[in-house]
Amino acid sequence: MTPLQIDQALMGVNMHWDLGVSCTTTCDKSVVRWESPYAGGIDDGHWDSGEYGPNAAQTANSTVKWTGTGKERIDLSWKVRAEVGVSDIGPVSADFGTSGTADSGELAPRCDDIVGGSVPGCVLPYFNPQYTVDTNLYPAAGTYYWWMQQAMVHHNGSGDELLHYLGPDTKVVSPKTGKPWTSNDSRDKVCGKWTKPPLDASVGAVDCDEFAMASTHESGGFPGGVNEVASGNECAQLFTGKASSGTAAFGLLADMWVDVKGPSAQPKCGRAAVPSKQNQEAFKSFPAPAWRLLDGDGFFLSNPGFDHCSGTEATCAWKKV
Repeated sequence: MTPLQIDQALMGVNMHWDLGVSCTTTCDKSVVRWESPYAGGIDDGHWDSGEYGPNAAQTANSTVKWTGTGKERIDLSWKVRAEVGVSDIGPVSADFGTSGTADSGELAPRCDDIVGGSVPGCVLPYFNPQYTVDTNLYPAAGTYYWWMQQAMVHHNGSGDELLHYLGPDTKVVSPKTGKPWTSNDSRDKVCGKWTKPPLDASVGAVDCDEFAMASTHESGGFPGGVNEVASGNECAQLFTGKASSGTAAFGLLADMWVDVKGPSAQPKCGRAAVPSKQNQEAFKSFPAPAWRLLDGDGFFLSNPGFDHCSGTEATCAWKKV
């Protein structure tokens, strides 16, 4: 806080920063600490009438530490009160805002001790991160993901359509095991009865790769999801292989051994024969623990080698970026 002018008649100003915290479990809040960046020491939030400018700046700091369990959204608010030295002028306050609107809570942290391999921590869940596939290393996987994003009715993971993480705290239960639904359950529903197409030997080993990913609510295998299907047979059937005989070019092609008519318009999901290394490594760096993703948290998916493409009908060549 930097004063620009203090009228002599005020005989100085005292500032008070009130930090409001609402935790339903337990939060520890430290005492507000005023410091002078210029002097490099502790200060008191007081300015005399002759103090102004950058050299008179002071900062106020307070730390809120969540000490609860499970997960919790915390509401924060900030208010500044000012008192002047003239006795017949009462204190004046200014409300500097809250954690955001009641519906969104843009600045309301969510804290948890659920994320595996991590100490308890907090994030701003209103922010939706983006995962970028390395389409230089994994062009076949990137081709598939990009095409599916364009073709699917909800364009999941692109534009303003989010993918939603299937987290360890999901309330969806597998009727077979009675345990929380996992990505393996979704993957088995889409790829469990998949048959490898007769591909050219140059393609090498392939896996069944499903989109949207089994680790999301948008997977065709997720119960009650917007893209739920009875089995992977309802998904777009695709494979990566030589674009045509006598050429070294590879592309994403319709698996007409399974579906002679090719993919339907706006498929709910996809399953494709993708080189095993690309299928297994395209998401190996997905930072779910670092992002502290919990069930239902949204994120976007970027495939930069195809940013220059548009639509799904015309051929679009991969570009190195």
